[in-house]
Parts: sequence; structure tokens; C-alpha cells
Amino acid sequence: NYHGFQDEDNKVDFSGPILSHSSKVDEFLEKHERHIRQAVRRSWFQR
Repeated sequence: NYHGFQDEDNKVDFSGPILSHSSKVDEFLEKHERHIRQAVRRSWFQR
């Protein structure tokens, strides 16, 4: 089950672009993670 799709064709369609843009995805995830950590820290200190 990849990205919530159970159809084999969708898995094939989605694997190509994701693999070719993996560096951009990694970049995006790193930024996203940083934002999440900052938000968690903020909410943690506000208790």
C-alpha cells in the first residue's frame, strides 16, 4: 500500500517522479521536520 493506493498501476505511476525528485523531497522533509520540531518546542515551553 503506497501513498494509500492499492492499485498496482498507481504504484508504478507514482514511483517514477518520486524517485527522480528524491533530493527535493528530502529537502522538503528536512525543512518540514525543522518546522515541526520548532512548533513542538514552542508548545512544550508554553505549558
